[in-house]
Amino acid sequence: MNELFKALANVKKELSVITTDSANPVYNGRGYATLYNIMNVLQPLLDKNNLVLYSEFIKYTDTDGWCVRTTLVHTGDSEMHKLQVDFPVERVADSQNNGKVMTY
Repeated sequence: MNELFKALANVKKELSVITTDSANPVYNGRGYATLYNIMNVLQPLLDKNNLVLYSEFIKYTDTDGWCVRTTLVHTGDSEMHKLQVDFPVERVADSQNNGKVMTY
């Protein structure tokens, strides 16, 4: 697991400021960085440090709920290490909120 944290520290050292490149009309045009812009900055650093980031929809087996599970995997040493974070998706048809969960 130490290798995973070393790789994350290396990414953090090299990460530059990610600039806003779009505006959200729902929130009075407030600027934000698109996922495309974020990944253009982040992906080369992830690759360089043997890190893989992916998200998937997961249905909970014990409830009727869904979540977006984001996983970070380090593939640089003999063992694969990963960190996972689940973001619940509300059952209410709130596309704005569910869009936020899926992208952030």
